[in-house]
Amino acid sequence: MHKCVCVCVACTVRVGGSCGLPCLYVCAIDEQLVDQLMAELPGHTRQNCLQALRTSQWNVKSARNFLCVRELLSLGIPDVDAVKCLRALEHCNWKVDRAAEWLLTLEDEE
Repeated sequence: MHKCVCVCVACTVRVGGSCGLPCLYVCAIDEQLVDQLMAELPGHTRQNCLQALRTSQWNVKSARNFLCVRELLSLGIPDVDAVKCLRALEHCNWKVDRAAEWLLTLEDEE
């Protein structure tokens, strides 16, 4: 797991400093991990990738999985929840388009 030293851009003090301003921090490692995630998942915004990385405690694989599930859910396939999305993505090697097709095929068979 990556640890980063966050520095407030307003006062150049480590996060938790007492400048009194809202902390607008920047982490050098953020950009490297965001770039890696964006390369793995073209079409996702920098902001979404950064949010997913923060949520997953900077674990790229977990962030990627989170974004894939969210993307698959956003397609609005009827009767599909996060658990079904996970199963489909695991079955389809984390390829969202293939997982969507797989879910639609299952729906047609039911």
